[in-house]
Amino acid sequence: MTTPLLPPDFGAPIGRYTPGLLSTGPCGDWVFVSGQVATDAQGRTVGAQDIRTQTRQVFANLAAVLAEGGAALSDLLSVTVHLTSRADFAGFTEERNRVFAHRTPPTSTVVIVRGLVVPEHLVEVSGIARRGTAGR
Repeated sequence: MTTPLLPPDFGAPIGRYTPGLLSTGPCGDWVFVSGQVATDAQGRTVGAQDIRTQTRQVFANLAAVLAEGGAALSDLLSVTVHLTSRADFAGFTEERNRVFAHRTPPTSTVVIVRGLVVPEHLVEVSGIARRGTAGR
């Protein structure tokens, strides 16, 4: 069974997609999170030109979608990261390392892209989590 996830007080998605999906079945409960960007509940960009602030907001948004599916950042098994500048990699990595400081980090793919849908966005992160894997 698949359930769409849209946290309360979450900004409306740009375009037609679901921020997250919870898939339940005999192989466990999985949460798939669409790419999250640095927007607040009103859809405004947070931290224009500041990769660290944007990264914190992105992981907060990712955490909100995961929580709606009964999971947490600690349940993430894989993330895909899109950065708009190679120069932002160090700042992004430092903030990401804070998020995963007390556990084994998820697998990760980082790609540098020419841009995201909203030009002010510097980073986008999507993820896959399995509920109940926290502390693995």
